Amino acid sequence: SVANTWDATTNKNILSLHPNVQAPATAFINDAAQQGMNLRIYFGYRSVDQQNALYNAGKTPAKGGHSYHNYGLAIDLVQISNKKALWKNQNWSQIGALGMKHGFGWGGDWASRDMVHFQMPFGLSIKDLLSGKRP
Repeated sequence: SVANTWDATTNKNILSLHPNVQAPATAFINDAAQQGMNLRIYFGYRSVDQQNALYNAGKTPAKGGHSYHNYGLAIDLVQISNKKALWKNQNWSQIGALGMKHGFGWGGDWASRDMVHFQMPFGLSIKDLLSGKRP
């Protein structure tokens, strides 16, 4: 397995991702750790049912099938410090730049900012994925 990071939860979630995303995700987390930031991937792949549950709870604007998570092409992460999640993190610009260095698009660059979200769609739109195309 390529998932060899500081964090067992992250390793498990990396292995849920599309094979093309596993190595860049591992490199992103390990690069951050070398810079003193322990990042945890708390969401990788999500099933359509999980996505719909989050959508119905108002926690995501994307219905099942309409998220890159549903194809293993996205991660959500949080910095961990002293075993606590830093949800009000001040390091997002640094983390965002690091993710982009490893080939991810960053939700922090969107008009509806989603700081925790990074995706690697390989040029495929949600419409492409819904029609069966895959990286």
